[in-house]
Amino acid sequence: MAAAPPPSRPPGSERAPDPAAQVLSWLRGQFDEVNAQLRALSERVARQEEAVTGAAGTQTAELNVTLAELEGCAAQLRNEAATLRDTRVALMESLPTLVAQAVGPAIEATIERSLAAGVAPTIEGAIGRTVGDLRLALSELGAALTEAVPAAVFDALAPAFAEPRATAQPDEGPGGTEEEQQSEGSDLVTQLHQAQDEAAEWFSIVIDEAVRQAVDRHLTPLVARTSSTAAGPPGAVRAESLPGAAPSAEDAGGPEDPAVVDPSPGGRGNGSEVGVPSARGPRAAGAADGHDDPGAQSWESAVACVLPGVAVGPTLALGVHAALGRARLRRRRRRRAGAPSAGLFRHDPFAGEVPRRLERFAVARRELAFSTDGERPGPRLLVPAGEQEGQELPIDLSSGPLALVGTGAADVARALVTTVLACWDPDVARVVAVGDLLPTGPSFPGLERMDDLAVALEHLEPEVDRRRALVAETGGDLGRWRSRHADQALPQLVLATPVLPGTAGPLATLLEEGAQVGVTAVVVGGKVEGATAVALQGGGRVRSVSPEDPAPALTGARLFTLAPAPAAEILEVLGAARTDEEVTVPAAATEEPFPVLAAAEPPPLQVQLLGIYRIEADGKEIRSGLRAKARELLAFYLLHPEGTSLDAATEALWPEADPGRGSEWFWTALGNLRSLLRTATGTKELKVIERDGDRYRIEPVFDVDLWRFQQALPPPGASTGDPEWAAALQAAADLYGGELLTGVDWPWAEVPREDLRRRAVDVLVSLAAIRLVAGDARAALDTLSRAVEVDPVAEQVYRRIMRLHARQARLDEAEATFRRLKARLDELHLEPTAESAQLVKELSLSSASS
Repeated sequence: MAAAPPPSRPPGSERAPDPAAQVLSWLRGQFDEVNAQLRALSERVARQEEAVTGAAGTQTAELNVTLAELEGCAAQLRNEAATLRDTRVALMESLPTLVAQAVGPAIEATIERSLAAGVAPTIEGAIGRTVGDLRLALSELGAALTEAVPAAVFDALAPAFAEPRATAQPDEGPGGTEEEQQSEGSDLVTQLHQAQDEAAEWFSIVIDEAVRQAVDRHLTPLVARTSSTAAGPPGAVRAESLPGAAPSAEDAGGPEDPAVVDPSPGGRGNGSEVGVPSARGPRAAGAADGHDDPGAQSWESAVACVLPGVAVGPTLALGVHAALGRARLRRRRRRRAGAPSAGLFRHDPFAGEVPRRLERFAVARRELAFSTDGERPGPRLLVPAGEQEGQELPIDLSSGPLALVGTGAADVARALVTTVLACWDPDVARVVAVGDLLPTGPSFPGLERMDDLAVALEHLEPEVDRRRALVAETGGDLGRWRSRHADQALPQLVLATPVLPGTAGPLATLLEEGAQVGVTAVVVGGKVEGATAVALQGGGRVRSVSPEDPAPALTGARLFTLAPAPAAEILEVLGAARTDEEVTVPAAATEEPFPVLAAAEPPPLQVQLLGIYRIEADGKEIRSGLRAKARELLAFYLLHPEGTSLDAATEALWPEADPGRGSEWFWTALGNLRSLLRTATGTKELKVIERDGDRYRIEPVFDVDLWRFQQALPPPGASTGDPEWAAALQAAADLYGGELLTGVDWPWAEVPREDLRRRAVDVLVSLAAIRLVAGDARAALDTLSRAVEVDPVAEQVYRRIMRLHARQARLDEAEATFRRLKARLDELHLEPTAESAQLVKELSLSSASS
C-alpha cells in the first residue's frame, strides 16, 4: 500500500527545523572546540619544547664548563704525577752519590775512633796481613747496602705519597662549603707538593741511617778482628772496647752474647749530640780511659744503661737523678747574685756527661728499678748488683762479705758501692773505701776514704766494739736494737777494699766480729775466709760462686760495672748533693748564647713560656686539637731557636723510645702541630719547624715572651755605668712573668728553668742596688721581696733584706725574714747556711749593744 502524503501546514505558520542540520551544526561546534583545545595544547607543547630546548642548552654549557675544569685539574694532576716520577728517578740516580758521601764519613769515623783508642799500629799491621778479610768485609758492606738502602728509601717515601691527607677538620661534614668543594683540586695539588717536600726531606736522613747501620755491621767488626789478631804492645787498648765492636766469646762471657747494635733512636750519632739511653742502653763514641772491662761495651740489656766504661741499672740511675736535683737545690740556696746577662744554659754546666745521660735513662726507665716493696734496708741491705732474666738482681750485702775475683772485678765492686752511696742516706748505709778502688776525691757524708787497709782496720775495730756494746742489751740482735732505737742511726757499714798479701787474715777477723752488728765488706782481687767468692769471666758475667750459690742464683748473671772515670763524675754529683762546699762552674763550660729570631710583623702566633704555657693565634688561645707531645715539641724548639738535630729532640722528648721509634714520634707530633697551627692562622704554607742542613729550626713566625725577656737582658760583659742599663733591667724585670713552663714536668726543661730563675734574680738584685744607691730603701726592699718570690731559697737575697731592715732599725723584721727562710728550707729538709745564721746573730748583738 502506498504511503500517505504529509499533512499540509496551515497558512501563516514557520517551517519546522531540519534535524540533520541541527546535528551537523552541533558537530561543527564540537569540532571547533576540540580544534581550539588542540591549538592551545600545541601552543603549550611548543612553549614547553622551547623551555626544554633552552634548559638543555644551558645545562650543556654548564657541563662543558665543568668538564673543562675537570680536564684542567686532571692535566695538572698528571703533570704533578710526572713531576713525582721525575723526582723519584732523580733521587734514584743520585743514590750512588749520596751513598758514597755517606759511606766515606762513616768509614773515616770508624778509623778515627780506632786511632783515638790507640790501636792504629795494631790495625795497620793487621790490615796488611788480612787484605782478604778487608775485601770480604767491603763485599758484605756492598751487599748490605744493596739490600738495605732501597727498602729504607721505600719505607720513607711510601707513607708520604700514599697516606691520605684530610683537608677538613675532624668536626666538619664530608661535603664542606661550595668554596671548599671548588678548591679540592688545588688542595690536592698542594698536598702533593707537601708530600714531595717531606719525602725529599726524609730521603737524606734515611740514606745516612741505612749506610751507617751497614758500616757498623760490616766494617767495624773488621777493625775488631784485625786488632785482636795483631801483636800489639802490652797494655794496648783493644778494639773490642770501641763502640760497636764485636767482642770475642772469651771476653764477652761466652758465645751466647748477642750482636752489637746502636740503641739510640734512629741509630744516628752526632759528635755534638748524645744518643738517647734506651732499654738496651745508650752508647757514646770513644773508649773509656782506664776501663778494664771491654766486654761491657757489647752489653745489650733490657734494663742496663751502657756507656763507655759504664753498665749500670735504673736503680743507680735514679739515685744519680735524685742527687742531681738535690745538688742543684743546694747551689740555688748558696748562690750569690751576679751581673745580669743574656743567654741560656740548656745543659747543666756542673754535671758531667755520664750523670746527665744517667739522668735521662732514669726518666725513661724508672719503672724498671728494683724495689724492696717499701722495706727499709736495715738490717738487710739489698743492693741491685746486676741483671738476670730482664730484671735487676739484688744482692744482700748485710748477709755477709762478698769477694770478687777475675776480669773486671774492680769495676763490679765500684758499681756496687757507688749504688749503695747513691741510693741510701748516710744514716742507712755508709761506705769506707780503701786505696784507689774509688777514684780520688773528697769524702762526704756516707763516704770515708782510707789510704790502705791497715788504716781502715784500725779505724773500724773500735766501731765494731762500740756496736757490739750497744746491741748487747738486745742479746746481740741488731734488728731488735734498731726497732727499739728508731731515733738513733746505726747504719750498715760496707768496707770496699782490695786484698793484698798479708791482709786477708786481719780482714777476716774483723768481718767475723762485725757480721752481727752491721759491718760487711766488698773485697777485690782475693778470697777471704767467710766471704762468698764470685768469679767473673769478663763483661761482668759470673762464672761461678763458692762456697755455694745463694738465692737468687748468681751464676750466669751479669753484674753491673763502672770504670774509674765515670765513677768520679758520679761521686762528684753525690758529694755536691750532700755538702755545701762551694762549687764553681767548670772552666770548659762557657755561656750559652740565646739567638732571638726576628719574626715577621705582626707575628701570626704568640707564645707565653714564662709562667703558664699558652699558645695563641692572632690573640685567640689554641686549647683543643693539639696533642701533648706537639705542645712539648713546640716549647722545646722555642727554647732552641738556633736549632737542634733530630737526635737531640727525640732523646729529650722521647727518652723511653725504642730504637728507630723516636724519629717516627717526632714526625707524628710535628704533623699535628703543623695541621693545627695552619688551620689557626689560615696559612697553608706554615712549616712551624723547618729543616736547615742537618738541624731543625723554629720558623720565625712567633712572638715569644721568653725571647723578649732575653732581648731586654744586657749582653755578657755590659757596662753597669751605661745610663740605659737601669731601664733595660726594669724592662727585663717586667717581662719575667714567672718560672719557665710553670707546672709542666718535662725533664729537659729543668735546667733552663733554673737558669732563667737565676737570671731573673740577678736582674732584681741589681735593680734593688740601683734604687738603694738612689736613696729609695723602700723600693729596694720591694724589689728584693719580689726576688724572694722568684727564688724562695736564695739565701743571699734574704741576707740583703735582713741587712736593709737592720739599717732601718727594724730588727724584728730582720729576724722574721730569717724565720721565713728557715721555714722554707725546712720544707726541703735543709738548714740555713752558717753565714745566714751568723748574720742574724750579729744583727741581734749589734742591736743589743746599741
